[in-house]
Amino acid sequence: MAQINGTSHPQVSTVRQPSAPRWRGYALGIAIAALLLLILQGGLKIGADTFQGITLVGPVPQAVGQYEKYDVAFGLGRSYGNPFDPEEIDVQGVFSTPSGQEVRVPAFIYDRAEGLWKLRFAPWELGAHRAKIVARDQTSQNELSLPTFEVVKSESKGFVRCTTEKPGRLQFDAGDMFLPVSIVVWGRFLSADAAELSQLRQGGINHIRLIMDETSSGGAYNIERLGLPLGEYDLERARNLDQLFDRLDALDMYVTLNFLLNIDFRTTDPWPRFSKNPYNAVNGGPCERPSDFFSHPDAKRLFKQRLRYTIARWGYSPRLCLLTLWAEADVSEDYDHHVEASRDWHREMADYLHAIDPYQHPVTTSLSHRSGSAPYERYGLFDIPNMDIATTELYNNRDMAEAVRQDALRTLHRYQKPHVVIECGLAYEMFSDDRDTEGIHYHGALWASAVSGSSMTPCFWHWSKVMSLGLLPHFAALSRYLEGEDFVGLQPIEAEGMRYATAPREETFGDLELLMPEEGIAWWPPTGETLQGREHAFTIEVPNDGRPLDVKAPRTLLPNRPIAFDLNYAANGEFVFAGWWLPETGTAKIRARLDDREVLSVDLRSVGWEGRFKDYQEYIGVPYSFPVPKGKHRIVLENVGDAWGTMSVDLCNYLQPDKPNLRAYGLGNETRAFLWITNRDNTWWRNRMGKTPRPVRNAALTISGLRPGRYEIEWWDTYGGGVTARREAVAGRDGALTLGVPEVARDLACKIRRQAEGN
Repeated sequence: MAQINGTSHPQVSTVRQPSAPRWRGYALGIAIAALLLLILQGGLKIGADTFQGITLVGPVPQAVGQYEKYDVAFGLGRSYGNPFDPEEIDVQGVFSTPSGQEVRVPAFIYDRAEGLWKLRFAPWELGAHRAKIVARDQTSQNELSLPTFEVVKSESKGFVRCTTEKPGRLQFDAGDMFLPVSIVVWGRFLSADAAELSQLRQGGINHIRLIMDETSSGGAYNIERLGLPLGEYDLERARNLDQLFDRLDALDMYVTLNFLLNIDFRTTDPWPRFSKNPYNAVNGGPCERPSDFFSHPDAKRLFKQRLRYTIARWGYSPRLCLLTLWAEADVSEDYDHHVEASRDWHREMADYLHAIDPYQHPVTTSLSHRSGSAPYERYGLFDIPNMDIATTELYNNRDMAEAVRQDALRTLHRYQKPHVVIECGLAYEMFSDDRDTEGIHYHGALWASAVSGSSMTPCFWHWSKVMSLGLLPHFAALSRYLEGEDFVGLQPIEAEGMRYATAPREETFGDLELLMPEEGIAWWPPTGETLQGREHAFTIEVPNDGRPLDVKAPRTLLPNRPIAFDLNYAANGEFVFAGWWLPETGTAKIRARLDDREVLSVDLRSVGWEGRFKDYQEYIGVPYSFPVPKGKHRIVLENVGDAWGTMSVDLCNYLQPDKPNLRAYGLGNETRAFLWITNRDNTWWRNRMGKTPRPVRNAALTISGLRPGRYEIEWWDTYGGGVTARREAVAGRDGALTLGVPEVARDLACKIRRQAEGN
């Protein structure tokens, strides 16, 4: 065997050939002379610019913990014009596992000035591993065998995976459920050492979504920035990400990396940033228009290169929870005319990530719509097989708990994939959360998501508000409830027979928020197609027994297209209207008629996108109401202005009083159940209108499908995060178990477990 740069290669056998004609010798001499001339003229480089061997820098690990970082530094003996480009220089680690699997991991340039490269790997198999570094450029190839290293047992739970069991959850390699308690972190608000992460972790949050574009990261984590040639990366910022991952590891936290933000691909409001986008042709990129990003071959090649660098440098870390391609891809400019190109792009990028990522981190993206809306379904991104997670966004809901639950159930049923509310809040404007200083909408969304089948709690948009308003205890309480539990395999359940155990002293007539998700929140006016070409009023019949609407209705009120509501108030109540979105110009003039009598006139004047942050505070989301007598009525909302406007509608004192004013959400199987029981009055919207929750006493509920036997019931305080009482109950032969519910002022939770035989 011959030794070449430390690597064994088999000897090449030679066979004597017949003598070549003399003219071939002349030709060979001419070729050698030409080659020497080319070298002298600088046309072909040898010596220092060809591989002189792969040189290790520092020690090589002899042992590494399972799922922990194997880290090797080395040099290549030459420099490259763009060491980030695998078409110029492709360096990989090749690992042979004890089971005989060959794993390839891309290496990455770590320090250009020093010519320092690194190879990072997180092994998942125990035992002896063989490894080598393989480097290939346009002229040559070289490789270096590394010492065998041993993988030993560690305390790591491994990487985050999607379960094979449908509709799907997240769990670790070790098999434990992972239900992240989440929030969005804008890097530009983090201090240099990211000390705020400690506060979040102490408050029960163990997962952050980090959007890495220039605006959101504040220049800290966006490695692909303007000012560098496209395809080269800011290594100082890359080191910031290294430090962030070290910080997450120390705090036992996880991160979702989000690569792209919609505003970077816009030339028009809101907040156009395409002029500062390195992919813009003006800045030397390949894209004349923002939409070119989805189809231009060079744009796709360069973005794949960034994905490859991400996997090479940070893919080793189990702290990397999800890879999210876009934040609201559909808000990029002219998206509706490039839906197919976007779908193809997402499929190509998801397939590429799964092809190069040995750890198979789950991949997803995001849209600005909630599930069930026409655009969300039409865009079809979550039908893509390698799009592992189906995400939605929720804003402008007065009953956030019910909105989260409906979104989860609908998405899980539709896609049979794990579901995540990737963005959530009262509205995206920073001032919006000041309307709920008690954090009621955070609280409801947290608990509803946990017991409705979502794979993580919503990623709330205004994390700085959570901290400044002192709302972390809401997160901490749920975190304590989830500790040590495993929801894998549990299915959403409905609590049956919610009733009064004894008749209440006073009747309670519940409020009803009309969830009308057909159009969602749009940056553009809804089309006639969305409204199915109807010029007359939509007529929506609203039941008063708590059943959901059986019709999809638009929440955007177009000029001269009224919406009629056929209602049956169980008591004297109110009809509450609020406006939420407007186009850049014009006025939405909303008129309401009660039984053909005008009772409300509201003019909502657009102030432009930037004005939303100051001028809209006066009326965006401000409730306007009028009284409605008990009984049947028709209420018509009409827009007689020149601008569309999205709206919300709430019916106060609408529901019949024969059932407790409660809802019960839950997960369970035949031996376990987890329930969250909430007072319908406990919404931020009702609190904003100065109405306190009316306590519900003497309620009882029944769940079925349990195995007969004795069960232990733990009642939990959802604000303090602890057990308040322990009870026992019996499921009969029919599998039904009835619970007497303690007084519900706001909400409470319980855990139900079957006792072992003989206890």
